[in-house]
Amino acid sequence: MNDSVLIYSLSDRLSDINNSLAPSIKVIPIQTLISRIETSDRKPNAVIFEINQIDSVLDLIQHTNITSENRFICIGENLSVDNRIILLNNNIELVNSDKFSELSSSYFQLGLGKERQKVLFLDDDEDQIAITEHILKDAGFSVKSITKSEYILDTLADYKPDLLLLDLYLGDVTGDKIVSIIRKEPKYRFLPIVFLTADTTLESRMLVLNAGADDLITKPIKSDLLVASIKNRIQRNLNNQVFLNELNPNRVYHKVNVQESDLQKFYQENIDNPLASIMWFKVNNKTEIQREI
Repeated sequence: MNDSVLIYSLSDRLSDINNSLAPSIKVIPIQTLISRIETSDRKPNAVIFEINQIDSVLDLIQHTNITSENRFICIGENLSVDNRIILLNNNIELVNSDKFSELSSSYFQLGLGKERQKVLFLDDDEDQIAITEHILKDAGFSVKSITKSEYILDTLADYKPDLLLLDLYLGDVTGDKIVSIIRKEPKYRFLPIVFLTADTTLESRMLVLNAGADDLITKPIKSDLLVASIKNRIQRNLNNQVFLNELNPNRVYHKVNVQESDLQKFYQENIDNPLASIMWFKVNNKTEIQREI
């Protein structure tokens, strides 16, 4: 695995922030994308392009062996609904033009340079494990499966997955209880968790969401839906890491007690502020709120 990050850029805008990027990030401006990738020994970690170059990028995805290890970033604004759907269907990130110059090294480094995104799957059904592993590995994920819930914390610590996938019903224990235990561990508070279940009732959905899960997918599994959900949850978590990393790491904090009613009022008044959502998540999960000195 390379420690450096290789970016192919079809856009001149990257030169605006090139000087602020870390030395481990190498940017190569190119015009003939497919021929460059076909003749290069190393595939890029990311491809950056303008929305008017979307046809060239889609041609690249169709005719080369680009995998889910690669990241596509489109720069644009005021996109039509049709263009946005095209980007979503091809797992392409969208960055507004006026925000692009504000991006930092952490945006490009998080999620790049990794061999494969890792999924840990917990299910006591060997047949379901075989089906799910085939779907995810074919989509480019690295997958580790376990059948016994008592090994979940040890396996999380050893495997360090990007996402946890598990069945709702696991013999003598339900998955929501397992998630409640996992969420009490500080290092797993933001780990994306997705459930699989044949139970389509509203009660089951509420059960897993209240336990701290991010999504619930019903069986029989639709492979496209499963892959899209996992990719989106992992990418959202990476984007949240970028946001948190951009906060000043040199600030000094001390713990304070906050009444839940007061914080609920604050959240309702600042619902569009991303920090408000993070603080509300902490209260709902009984974590501590911090105040800057």
